Parts: sequence; C-alpha cells; structure tokens
Amino acid sequence: MASRKNKFAVQCQSVDTTIARAIEDARALEETWSTRTYNAGGNDELVDADVAGLEITAAQVTAFIVLAGELAKLVDNEAVTQAYYSITLNAIRTDI
Repeated sequence: MASRKNKFAVQCQSVDTTIARAIEDARALEETWSTRTYNAGGNDELVDADVAGLEITAAQVTAFIVLAGELAKLVDNEAVTQAYYSITLNAIRTDI
C-alpha cells in the first residue's frame, strides 16, 4: 500500500502536469490571438458578436488573454502585473 506521502507526491505530479499543460495552452492561445489579429484594433478584432451564445463578452476573452500572458511571464521569472485574475477565470470558466 502506498504511503500518504507517496500519494501526496503523486498528486503533486498530477497537478504539476495540469499546470504545465495549461501554461503551454495559454502560450498557444496568446500567440494565436496575436497572429490572427483578434486583439482590440486588430484586422479581425474579436467582438461580442463572435462570442454570442457563450454567455461571455469579448472583453472577458481579452482579459483572459492578458492573464495568459502574465502566467507565461510568471513561469519565465519575468515581472508580472498584479490583478484580480480570479475574476477573469470565474467569468469565462464553464465548469461552475
């Protein structure tokens, strides 16, 4: 039988993997956002009509892209902007 410490370490590995994948996905989304010029003022700016029916706004998606960039900076040991990013996460998540 695995010890509690072993189970704890396995859970740490699992969460680490989840976070690492989320960071990779966040970087990819930020790159796509920029490349496809979905940004405000971009050639193909994301607007509320693009997310109609998702019960979110274009501004909330934009806020998430900002969060994604800050997350990437955090793990790269770069300066980050402090903000209430939990508001952004709670606004667009679909599991609650």
